[in-house]
Amino acid sequence: MKHLLTLLLCLAMSYCLAQNNWKPGFIVAAGDTTYGLVDERDSKSLSLECHFRTSDAAGIKVFGPAELEAFGFTAGRLFVSRIPDEFQQPVFLEFLLKGRISLYHMMDDASRYFAEKEDRLYELKNSIQSIRQTGHSDLLRERMEFIGTLRYLLANSGVEQEVSHTKLQVNSLVDLVYNYHMNVCPEEECIIYTRQKKP
Repeated sequence: MKHLLTLLLCLAMSYCLAQNNWKPGFIVAAGDTTYGLVDERDSKSLSLECHFRTSDAAGIKVFGPAELEAFGFTAGRLFVSRIPDEFQQPVFLEFLLKGRISLYHMMDDASRYFAEKEDRLYELKNSIQSIRQTGHSDLLRERMEFIGTLRYLLANSGVEQEVSHTKLQVNSLVDLVYNYHMNVCPEEECIIYTRQKKP
């Protein structure tokens, strides 16, 4: 019985260790960058904390958004600490695109997207509205507020026609904002951090 308990304990520990996905990466705190390994966890966890260690043998340190300016993976994903308007404290937002307008993503109960222009962060929302019908079940309608926000942010840029066809998804948003950037300032660099396809 004692051997069976020891075996089960070892299996449980190896299962827990297997849940980690350590990738080469870095953290940025107080302007200093430290390289090591970052645990590439699920998107919701990455919005809340960064698990970091300087080497395979080093101890694990867990950092929250108030402790770091940014963290990322050498392969390209980058997370930055920001405080969106509706939040009381900072969260890590995944940097999707850096340009004249920057795009971010975070996961909580659902995917949330943010656009930043001139140091102001705008959430790109698509809330659901319930419309009551007498004698029938309620109708659900997407409000698509993000279309109006994007029209405001991208005004007078030559991509206004593309806005109404844009979906609240990574590739669609990156394509639109990349096209905007190339129209308004083609001489400036536009960096796409996302692992999704590039335009």
